[in-house]
Amino acid sequence: MGTPGCADIPPLEGRNWLVHRHWTRCEYDACQTLIEEELIVSKGRNEHAHYMKGLVLRRTGRLRESLECFQNCYDLNAASINNVKQIAKTLYLLGSYKSAMEVFLEARKLDSSDWEIERGLGECCMKLSLPKEADGYLRKAAASTRNERPVLALARLRVACGEFPEAASLLAAVLRIAPECHEVDLELGQLYLRVNDTRQAQEQLTKIPPRGADPRLPAGFLAQERREYNAALSEYKAATLRTPDSFCLWNNIGTCFFEKEKFIAAIGCLKRAHYLDPTAVLPTFNLGMVHLSIQLPMSAAVYLCAAATIAPKYPRCFLLLAIALGQLGDEDGALKSLTEAHLLDPRDHFVIINMAALLFRKNEVERAETLLASLEPDRAARLLPTKVEKVAAGLRARFKTSGVNPDLVEQEK
Repeated sequence: MGTPGCADIPPLEGRNWLVHRHWTRCEYDACQTLIEEELIVSKGRNEHAHYMKGLVLRRTGRLRESLECFQNCYDLNAASINNVKQIAKTLYLLGSYKSAMEVFLEARKLDSSDWEIERGLGECCMKLSLPKEADGYLRKAAASTRNERPVLALARLRVACGEFPEAASLLAAVLRIAPECHEVDLELGQLYLRVNDTRQAQEQLTKIPPRGADPRLPAGFLAQERREYNAALSEYKAATLRTPDSFCLWNNIGTCFFEKEKFIAAIGCLKRAHYLDPTAVLPTFNLGMVHLSIQLPMSAAVYLCAAATIAPKYPRCFLLLAIALGQLGDEDGALKSLTEAHLLDPRDHFVIINMAALLFRKNEVERAETLLASLEPDRAARLLPTKVEKVAAGLRARFKTSGVNPDLVEQEK
């Protein structure tokens, strides 16, 4: 005969299975409702409820609230390595890489054979610009598991270090471990694109099925690189059905229309890309370039000034901004922009020739001659673009007479 009243006491973790079912079905609202009920019943002592609440909040982007949940789990059970790892992972996502690394090291004391800890340490070192330490941790993680994640992280480290052949070998090794991992197919295809091996890239990207990582964006980029703009637009159009809110996609569509000289369509697509991510430099820069091409320097200057603010180390923003300001009659502003561009890239032919032309207009002939002299080694080696060489020759001829002021030279598309 049972003890009287025992049947009235609910088990502390009686509905964990139901919480887990909602989680695996991505039913986050129902999951959170059930978790809150469990926390009320247990008076905040249900470790599993706190843990699952942390996972749900992290999945929905509420990282700081998620961190508080995992810290509650740690307070309830400090011996659980999973609680410590989740705190470290959340700190990593918050960008607190040093703190995340310290927590991963604490977790390592609980279990020195856990490959996820070694991978976490390696990824923290990558973010902290410690490539040698990252390499050691990631190699140890890769040696401890057949999971592809440590090798994939190691390949990304090799890419970051500019060691593309080693990265390709590692990604190929991952595919031998997990041939159905289409994320790796996509990574390898993009790596081949970076080294201009379009044949291998095409071969790798065609292995990705439609239900896996969408290959249409890189496939469209390949067609765009070959100047097959109609084919590229066809791929991009199909991709918009799956990722209609991708600013990269709309930026690429806009540049295709620009190359086809359909400027209104280009501006429409680029403005959509700019709306989707106002902090992305490419749509902003391309909007400035399109407006400059259709002789709207004031609008171009607005976008190019914004692009230069977003990417202050990108010299072409300052170059095109100088051209727009020159067309608006602001020679001082144009010279300031060209000076900044020249500081960022002293060997850019278009920056040099535009700056020399502007200095000549301002009667600063000696500085202009010095700039033109810096082009001589490349001219002798036949490395100058035809347009730059032609304008440079015209400037040299005019130095003797100073009779006509040259205009700023617009960069070719």
